[in-house]
Amino acid sequence: AYFPILLPLRVQHAIEASQERRRHGMSKENLELRIRECWNEVNTSGATPQKKGRLLEELLEHLFHTIPGLNTCKRNRKGKSEEFDLVIRNESDDPLFSKEGSQIIVECKHWKNKVDPETVGSFRSKLRNRYQRVRLGILVAMNDYTPGAQSTHFNNEEQIVLLLNKKHLEQWIQATDRKNWLKESLEAIILRQPLP
Repeated sequence: AYFPILLPLRVQHAIEASQERRRHGMSKENLELRIRECWNEVNTSGATPQKKGRLLEELLEHLFHTIPGLNTCKRNRKGKSEEFDLVIRNESDDPLFSKEGSQIIVECKHWKNKVDPETVGSFRSKLRNRYQRVRLGILVAMNDYTPGAQSTHFNNEEQIVLLLNKKHLEQWIQATDRKNWLKESLEAIILRQPLP
């Protein structure tokens, strides 16, 4: 009776272990090369939406891998009734990041349409239901957000939702100091300012 339940879990753990070994063995130069390859593939019209989604998740995982203290990532983590594209373990000793809970959740949307307020609200709800361990969520939408969705991250809740679009993601990739770029983006949201 347990076999059908345990097999997918064991397969997922084996895949994650293999990916983790591959990432840790990757030189800084190869990591940067893979980040740019993922970015180029995400932006090509030939890939299927599913492949673009997986590449976007991989890209974000690699970006976080370049930031000390935020470089332990798990992809496609399943909860009881939901799935998370990325869960980042927050082990940063940076004062700004250390206040944001033990986990950071990232959701990637490579949709044809802009992301609406309901999707942002649903994501915020995922953050809220994490036993107060998650205070920061990052929602990436390659085709941007509706005006109503953009205004939803300026509210008075405990969780911060950083809304990134294609332009922001490109800035983050190109940044010489990715940790500082992420910190400045987070500070902008805390100060209720728009991202550059």
